[in-house]
Amino acid sequence: MLVIAVSFLLGVIMLSRRASQSQRRIEQAVLTRVPGYVAVKNILYGLARSEREETVRPALLSLSSEKHCFVFLMEEHGDGRMTIFIPSSPSAASGSVQIVPKEQVKILKIGLGSVVSVLNQWGVGTSKLLKKISKALDPVRRATSSARKVFGNVSVLAE
Repeated sequence: MLVIAVSFLLGVIMLSRRASQSQRRIEQAVLTRVPGYVAVKNILYGLARSEREETVRPALLSLSSEKHCFVFLMEEHGDGRMTIFIPSSPSAASGSVQIVPKEQVKILKIGLGSVVSVLNQWGVGTSKLLKKISKALDPVRRATSSARKVFGNVSVLAE
């Protein structure tokens, strides 16, 4: 009971601005030096569907016009390149890190957990996931198609 009470009080204290700033300073000074801490933190934010910029996001890497693979966007460089993590299956926790041109990566508007779930099942459920992604893209495709009818082949909306 004492542990629960102390945890509750610490949680309430951390809601204050001063405590939050202290927590960030401690995190910067200590925790960011722990190997893997920042990556794990960003992955957990991605699983929680956080909208933070540094959150790990699921994406598709185009290997060719017909071949794609699920990747996790780790970082955008700002110079047209991205750092991606190519997870293996069935354990999405291991894989390889590569730096690729931004044009080869399509960021997905789905939760990181959905992709991890498919990878943990050796790809079973990919079809359903891709249909979900396709439905999310349909309004953009329709708007782009309508704009092209009105304005010709001029690219009005970014896809």
